[in-house]
Amino acid sequence: MSERPFDPRLPMHPQHIEQLRQSELRQSELRVPRDEHDQPLPTPNDNPRVHDLVIEDIRARKELGIRRYGVALQAHNGRDALLDLYQELLDATTYLRQLLEERAAGTACVGPTADKGLCSCYTAGYLDADNGEPYPGDE
Repeated sequence: MSERPFDPRLPMHPQHIEQLRQSELRQSELRVPRDEHDQPLPTPNDNPRVHDLVIEDIRARKELGIRRYGVALQAHNGRDALLDLYQELLDATTYLRQLLEERAAGTACVGPTADKGLCSCYTAGYLDADNGEPYPGDE
């Protein structure tokens, strides 16, 4: 009997989670930052994996597109995909610049989610986990 392909939506056995965590820890020991201005290496933890969150977001966007337009996005659909992408990236860059500006002013957590603590990571003053010092540019 052939083994089932990996499906990130299915729960993992605790033993497999621990094996994966140990593997990630060993891999992180092998990576060395390029220079003193790099961020610290990622620390494995129990939070959701961002790739899995993105996959779920893509599924949700696909369903939204089907509801909104009656069809999932397909190639050769009569639209200029390069222009669509460029316009979406302009919007994304604008939102990113807004977050950077708000973070620099220490006000990135204003709005309806601020009181729920959902954007505490966007406040000014990130500290390096290794030495407790502010990252360069965050002084």
